[in-house]
Amino acid sequence: MESGVSLPGGAGGGAGVPVAGRAVLRGLGQVMFLADARAGALFLAALAVAAPPLAVAALAGALVAGAVARAAGAPASELAAGLHGFNGALAGIALALFPGPEVAAGWRALLVVGGGAAAGLLGLRLAGRLRRAGLPVLTAPFNLLALPVLALVQWRTGPLTAVFPQPGGALATLAQGTVNGLAQVFFLQGLLPGALVALGLGLAAPRALALAVAASAGGAALALPLGADAPAVAAGLYGYNGILVALALGAAFLVPGRGSALLALLAALVAVPVHMALAGALGAAGLPGLTVAFVLTGWGGLRLARRLGLARG
Repeated sequence: MESGVSLPGGAGGGAGVPVAGRAVLRGLGQVMFLADARAGALFLAALAVAAPPLAVAALAGALVAGAVARAAGAPASELAAGLHGFNGALAGIALALFPGPEVAAGWRALLVVGGGAAAGLLGLRLAGRLRRAGLPVLTAPFNLLALPVLALVQWRTGPLTAVFPQPGGALATLAQGTVNGLAQVFFLQGLLPGALVALGLGLAAPRALALAVAASAGGAALALPLGADAPAVAAGLYGYNGILVALALGAAFLVPGRGSALLALLAALVAVPVHMALAGALGAAGLPGLTVAFVLTGWGGLRLARRLGLARG
């Protein structure tokens, strides 16, 4: 996610795929800070096995976002790395998933394409402003775009009713939550989608996979004593923000080392109560928490890392 760096293995992948196709797949990979078309393809496969329309929406969002950013003057190197596609991909998924069944397919498609275009332009404009403040854009454009649109849609159709898995005992809940936390980065649930996301991470950056699994497990373990509902924990809703925080701090923006890894995992745990508070407030309005907790915690963690001398550059 607009890391400005590629995780190990991130520069390659996608041999035999047209250049434009590699850029779109890297855009999907950049959701987890990977400029790797192979990882992007596996993330796309996770979407396809769980919900084929969401795979189409992710591709459409990333493609349109990249095209708009290109027309607006984004650097070719950033476009090739997928840095202007990931917010569009997330916007496409969210705007295809969260509106209720009352929204017709045609309107849903318009939301996906329009959301991808807006995310591409907003991301490009916001990145410059945040760069001057010393902050990466992360998924701020996605959240700033998706929440108002979903508020408008759900004002007309009513809030989304979430469907959670039925957890077993505490260990089963933690295991489900850990795997589903990986899948929830793309708003998915299930063993196979979670495994495919893990495979994409492991193929491109094994260290990133270790951080992600630790953050997801830690988030699930912390959420239960903080009073989170077991079905929501099992669904991975308290893991995905922490995963993104851990990847941002532990693998993308900080100098590799034990201190960076420790800070990344502690910040990932902080994301849990932050998400609980934000999800409660947004949920009262019928809205999902999306990745707001990741953005706020990631920015805070990066500022702290700079004070500690752990940040790159």
